[in-house]
Amino acid sequence: MTSPPPSRRRGKGQATILAMAALLFLVAMTLASFNVSQLGYGKIKTMNAADGAAYAAASTLARDMNFMAYTNRAMVANHVAVGQMVSLVSLSKELGMLTEELATGSKVLGVLTSWLGVGEVLITLGNALKQVKTTVLDKVPNFVKPVVQAEDLIIRALQGSQVAMRAITILDAEENVRKTVRANDPAMRWDQTTAAGALSTAASLNAFIGYSSIQGNTASLDRFRQVTMESRDKFTTDRRWLLGGLSRGGTELRDNNRTWTGLDGAMLDLFLFKLPIAWGGAQAGPDKAWRPGSYGGIKRQVADPAYATREKLPGYNGLRSYFDIGDRKRDDSKSQSGAIVVIVTKPVDAPDVKTQSSGRALDLNAPDNPYRLPWSNSSVMSIAASQVYFKRPVRSQEGTGPGVAPLLSLNYPNGEYASLFSPYWQARLTDVPTGVNAAVQAMY
Repeated sequence: MTSPPPSRRRGKGQATILAMAALLFLVAMTLASFNVSQLGYGKIKTMNAADGAAYAAASTLARDMNFMAYTNRAMVANHVAVGQMVSLVSLSKELGMLTEELATGSKVLGVLTSWLGVGEVLITLGNALKQVKTTVLDKVPNFVKPVVQAEDLIIRALQGSQVAMRAITILDAEENVRKTVRANDPAMRWDQTTAAGALSTAASLNAFIGYSSIQGNTASLDRFRQVTMESRDKFTTDRRWLLGGLSRGGTELRDNNRTWTGLDGAMLDLFLFKLPIAWGGAQAGPDKAWRPGSYGGIKRQVADPAYATREKLPGYNGLRSYFDIGDRKRDDSKSQSGAIVVIVTKPVDAPDVKTQSSGRALDLNAPDNPYRLPWSNSSVMSIAASQVYFKRPVRSQEGTGPGVAPLLSLNYPNGEYASLFSPYWQARLTDVPTGVNAAVQAMY
């Protein structure tokens, strides 16, 4: 038997080598494709978890912001209620003085006209008016004083609830992020410990604490006073009665932000001179010298004696610090918070990832087997961001009609500037800030 020529033997050996090389390349490509597929799957899962966790954090903060808005409104309502009590006492003091004057005049007139047969009726009317003053009008301050004290206690409780709510919100947001990540996959974790995790946590805390905080300086309290003054009812702002407006009065929260002053007075204008008829005043809070102002257009001739004889209602301590957004510029840029950044990671040796880079490759439990492909990272990482934003719902067509004020304005497309006096805060996902994203990618 003759052997094949040497050239044919060499060709057969080369084909074998080429086939083995092609097989190894195919195996490598298969493993690489498997790696990419598994890592892509892990990336999608961590991205979903990061999105969900970031949105959960923003939803918690939105709930906090709406709570602050509701409690701010409640505090405004209770401050206005104090103003109403001051108004009631001020008016009752004026009515008491006017009633006493009418009672005295009726009795005098009754004595002078007794010979006409109507004197007894006038005297009886005078006694009845006197009885109304002593049994009703003079009792109003005693009824109102405990109400004012109760209102101040309610305001204090509302202020304390805001501080407690903010502390609860921070803890609750942290727990909600962890629960959301665990609900997506128990093998995932919210990264707070690495340098990148610490950076993202710092950005999130700035969104929580820096965007809205306790406001207690003079400018902030002046803003709260403005909102309170604009929330007064007609009875508090302008009391005009008695023959088309002989009596005028009003109640104002003073510029010290701690004192409500109510003044009422009736005066006859007799052309040559003005005749004061009756007056009354009331005050809740510390003394504050009154200045001529609106007070329902009360005249100085009756305002001065009304203030001098004012009834003081103890127990009211004025405006208190409250939560509001820190930078209240009148533009859309302040209608949203900073980014709440969340980083979620998952080990590459997790059962459902199992890449050829992991120690559990194909369940072989061979962490350093010769078929393991190189991979620099030990985990899959995803980063997401969210924020809270203010948007008042657009008025619907069904809301049009007489007496319906439009919510939209030419200057602000949402119809209202962002503040913590309106509960229209919502959550949404947003882009990760460029600087934070670049820093996190560099650290991982």
